[in-house]
Amino acid sequence: MLISEDLAMREIQAEFGIPIQRQVGLAPDSQFDGLFAKGGEVFAVDVKWITTKSRAAQWIPISLDKIIRLRVRNSWKRANFILAAVVPNPELKITAEESYATVPEEHKKVLILRVYVYDELRKKYGLLS
Repeated sequence: MLISEDLAMREIQAEFGIPIQRQVGLAPDSQFDGLFAKGGEVFAVDVKWITTKSRAAQWIPISLDKIIRLRVRNSWKRANFILAAVVPNPELKITAEESYATVPEEHKKVLILRVYVYDELRKKYGLLS
């Protein structure tokens, strides 16, 4: 859903205080929804619309595996990754956050999770009355 991706990107831009370049490839086989640099480090953003509990639980381990392989193969030492999920309800937010809690601490230094409830974003940005 394009609206959910846009709202998540707005929220990340506001949090980090810097514009995000959209739809960027860091390598031939690695497309990301956004990219920005801050404090001498690069941040790649991947936004997903997640509607099921199983997807919310599986998405982080699958994304982490992909990110680890990209970092090793491309020797990206100063690359950080923001995984942003937009979910339809608070229960799925909890599921995604519980999945992130299982990520080893050494990976949490480069893997940042943000989970947003769709209607909360819509309300915040004036798209829901």
